[in-house]
Amino acid sequence: YEVPESGVRYHTPEEVKNSHPIEEFSEFDEDMQEVFSSQNISLLKSNQKKWFKNRKETKQVNQKAYYDYPNVTVGKLVVDVNSKEKGNCSASTVTSPGENLVITAAHCISDGYGRFYENINFIPAYGAEVPTEDDNEEGILQYGTSAEPWKVCKWRVLNGFHNYKTKPYSTELEKIKIKIKASQYDVAVLKVCPDLTSRGMRGNVHESVGSLGIRYSTDKNQNWTILGYPEKPEPRFNGEKMIACLNSSPPLITNYENLIGISNCEMKEGASGGPWIANYSFNSWGGNYNIINGISVAYPKNGGNVVYSPYFGRQVEILYNEAVKSGF
Repeated sequence: YEVPESGVRYHTPEEVKNSHPIEEFSEFDEDMQEVFSSQNISLLKSNQKKWFKNRKETKQVNQKAYYDYPNVTVGKLVVDVNSKEKGNCSASTVTSPGENLVITAAHCISDGYGRFYENINFIPAYGAEVPTEDDNEEGILQYGTSAEPWKVCKWRVLNGFHNYKTKPYSTELEKIKIKIKASQYDVAVLKVCPDLTSRGMRGNVHESVGSLGIRYSTDKNQNWTILGYPEKPEPRFNGEKMIACLNSSPPLITNYENLIGISNCEMKEGASGGPWIANYSFNSWGGNYNIINGISVAYPKNGGNVVYSPYFGRQVEILYNEAVKSGF
């Protein structure tokens, strides 16, 4: 889907701050046996007990480090859900030949009935502490604040999510199964409009903030650093700060081939679309470092500290390759 740059407006700082998280999947804990095997449910309960004894794995990123790679690739996504409602998610830049590609959750830009939201803006390093002139590098004051969003003018989503709410069901369990299946395809890639205006940005978004590498069909048994802008649970989070989950627990393999989960991560609403980064390494570029192969899409609503991601397999690879062919 594509709109002209002139058809996208910038959100004001007030609109960004007053937007609310866009969330789609919350029924997973209503039928845990449907999602997880009994072995993983036992593992989850064990991890939860350990987590409550040590809450160090979920923490706020130092605001002065927002401008450092790879943190600077992560930002807030803001959209018009309708004429009166503003919604937000998390997102990140991902390497591409066009140097304009951003990845997020499909539910952040699609309502699941086949309708896309409007006026999509991406704000990398949102909420960063503005550096002094002594700290300043070229362009550093031009991004990372709600006054300087980037317009999104083109996007693609996986069909497995975009129209899933139109599928019929006869029981509540069937409805839950449809939603869980749709969550496996909750991925969208966006093209940020090149910025050649007097606002001072340097052409393509990757030129200003860099980008994460991307891999597909990797081993599910790995550790990730998860970044995002959660607004819940309150009062610990408010959507104005970048939060990191430094996950060291084994992943929870679900009964669905393309859905994985991790425990011991406290982030919930607002973190959707935020990257799962393998081999996170501060200011390390290229090679095997800072590779995205997951995004946050769902959280249990009844207190469990579990985050789910679509598995980045063949479907996501095709989505990415098609976007690249389209100039993303």
